[in-house]
Amino acid sequence: MVEASNWTNEQIETGKEFYHAVRNGEVDVCRKLCNEFPWLVTDHTWQVHDGFAQTWIGVAVLSGEVAMIEMLLDLGFDVNALSGKEQSSALGNAVSKNHYELAKFLLGKGANPNLSRPLIGALNIQPSDRQMVFVRLLVENGCDVNRLYDLYGDISKGFTALNWTKNPEVVAYLKSKGAKTAKELSGDGSKPVISTNVLEEVVQYFQDNFGDVDQRSIIEIVPTGHPVAIHAIRPSGNRKHLTLFTTGLSSKRMNVPSELSKFALAELFIQLPGDWNYESPEAQWHWPVDWLRRIAQYPHDHNTSLGGPVTIIANEDPPKPLGPNTNFTSLLMVAEKSFDRTNGDTVQLYRVVPIYTDERELELREGAPALMRAFDRNDVPFIFDLDRPSVAR
Repeated sequence: MVEASNWTNEQIETGKEFYHAVRNGEVDVCRKLCNEFPWLVTDHTWQVHDGFAQTWIGVAVLSGEVAMIEMLLDLGFDVNALSGKEQSSALGNAVSKNHYELAKFLLGKGANPNLSRPLIGALNIQPSDRQMVFVRLLVENGCDVNRLYDLYGDISKGFTALNWTKNPEVVAYLKSKGAKTAKELSGDGSKPVISTNVLEEVVQYFQDNFGDVDQRSIIEIVPTGHPVAIHAIRPSGNRKHLTLFTTGLSSKRMNVPSELSKFALAELFIQLPGDWNYESPEAQWHWPVDWLRRIAQYPHDHNTSLGGPVTIIANEDPPKPLGPNTNFTSLLMVAEKSFDRTNGDTVQLYRVVPIYTDERELELREGAPALMRAFDRNDVPFIFDLDRPSVAR
């Protein structure tokens, strides 16, 4: 991935050419440029003018060209990429621009109606008789009618869609869908209940319980399955390790048996040595990121689940090393923590621990409790250590 901030002058000139082609709806020119310069296929933000930046998808939305957007998505651009300080989305921009057919098209391509603020954008549309068609479209496609929005960054002055609109038709419709005001959500009105995007709640949990989450995240540029982002919490103070965690797995429920219903929503995390160069594209560093993404994508790509509280995944059979610099061949996943979302759903947080082949064989012979007891007997922490001995020996 080429970061726009690191572009050479030659790349910037190519970027300008691409921007004008996108803005003018020149589909063939854009496709030719992306084929010639694959580094263009990134979801960075492009400075449209001073103080205003957009992703390439966002630029296409400005012109309302469906054919252009479809081509960009086919090339691998992310329909949910966010841009600018406001973290605006293509869907949010389409709604704000009163492009109904474009908004409908984006939703059909997987646009998340709970990213950015498309519902509030719909309530701002003029003339007001157009508001209802957008509100209905968003709600019917999964928009959270009880999301609490901050006011210029101040969540203590949070508001919901019902607080924002005075349109009687919209108010009646939202109430029929269970919408409440911020005061009603809080119960006694003293403290609003924050109902943010479900993936933002995952990030907030790690922020509150593990440490400061890096604002950047690792997102697959050309998605090969269910969309998953990897986030990092770097070492700080007494915390010497690096934590990586996923968002995306818990965006919808996994297909679990009824007796495992409490494991239907989950995310993954792994803790690595503090100097682990996880942002490097080299395989010796990147394999934990690759495995987190593969595991988080698998349940939704194959309509299955991660199983119950303890699961082991082997790298083929017989197991092969997980990466080029390790003898670990399998991954132990333990539902170590959990938290409740604002809507009451429980999200399991699986700790991912690389293990050796003989440790996997111990679990196969004697069960997960035997393997867990072996870790306890040897006083082995779950934080990844390339040189740790096997607890099965």
